[in-house]
Amino acid sequence: MKPVALLVTIGIGGLLIGSVAAQEAAHTVAGEIQFSESGVIYVALLTEETFGRRREPAYLQVLTPQPEANVVAFRFESIPAGQYALRVFQDVNGDGTPNAGPRGPREPFGMHRRPERLRFPPRFEDSAFDVAGDVTDILLELQ
Repeated sequence: MKPVALLVTIGIGGLLIGSVAAQEAAHTVAGEIQFSESGVIYVALLTEETFGRRREPAYLQVLTPQPEANVVAFRFESIPAGQYALRVFQDVNGDGTPNAGPRGPREPFGMHRRPERLRFPPRFEDSAFDVAGDVTDILLELQ
C-alpha cells in the first residue's frame, strides 16, 4: 500500500478545535481486493442496520478493474466511528446483483474478518469490525 499524506489547513481560534474534532470523527477504511475472474467489483461497507441481503449498503463503491489486473484498491473516506462489516462480490455475469443459490454465492465473494465457517446468509456479528481510527490494511481474496 502506498502511504497517504493528509494536509489540513487550520484557521484562527475556534476553527482549530472544530477541525480537530471533525478529523477525529471521520476515518478511512481502505485496502486491496485480490480476484481471478473478470467483471465489476462491488464493495459494500455496512452497518448492522444495512447488513441485510436486500438493504442498500451504508457505503458502496463500484470498481472496474483493468483487464490484466488481479488486484484492485478500495477506499472509503469520512467514515464515522462505529462497527461495520465489509462485503465484496464480483459481478461476473454483468447483472448487477450478487447471485446466490441455496448453498451460497455463485459469483466470487469475500468478507473482511470472514468467519471460519460461513453461514449463508452471513451474520453481521460474525464479520463486524470496529472503526475507531483509520483501518487501511484490509486484504480480501474473492473466492
